Amino acid sequence: MGPNIKKQRKIILSSSSSSSSPPPSSSLLPSLPPPPLRMRVTMVSPTPSSPELPGLSMEFRNLFTELNGYDLNFLMHKKLFPSDVKPNNNRLSIPMSEIKCDFLTQDEIMKLDEKEKRKIIGLEVTVLDPCMREYTLPMKKWTMKSDTYNLVKEWNKIVATNKFKVDEELQIWSFRVNRKLYFFLNKL
Repeated sequence: MGPNIKKQRKIILSSSSSSSSPPPSSSLLPSLPPPPLRMRVTMVSPTPSSPELPGLSMEFRNLFTELNGYDLNFLMHKKLFPSDVKPNNNRLSIPMSEIKCDFLTQDEIMKLDEKEKRKIIGLEVTVLDPCMREYTLPMKKWTMKSDTYNLVKEWNKIVATNKFKVDEELQIWSFRVNRKLYFFLNKL
């Protein structure tokens, strides 16, 4: 019986991919319903690397479209630690080991490794908070216990404006507008 089932599946699959006549009937094969209609779906932007896309607000999707955004990537799920919200730290850490995909260009990777007089230069990025407010911050790569990206300098403004607290959870997304790197902080 096993070989007949395989042949049956093969006939059904081959008939659904061709638009010609239905498969020949046989007294050995049971009567089956016709294959489902196929729908064609067109994506306007590249498919993100995460199934969490439905969790993004319509407000973000509209802004993403208005900005002509592209290359949307889910980077990580982030639970805020005390060091992420303390004013004296003024930084959001994004551990490289927790990032789900490659999102930087070769030039950006090189820029993050550049130093001037032993000081890290960093890369200017735009950050959208959960309410779609825009901030410009430097992103730097630090070697701590492991390599970590950090959003620095203006981070305290984002924390204060959004009243971020320890243990709150964010999704961090990246995308591009005119080749410039953007981050979106989606509060869960």
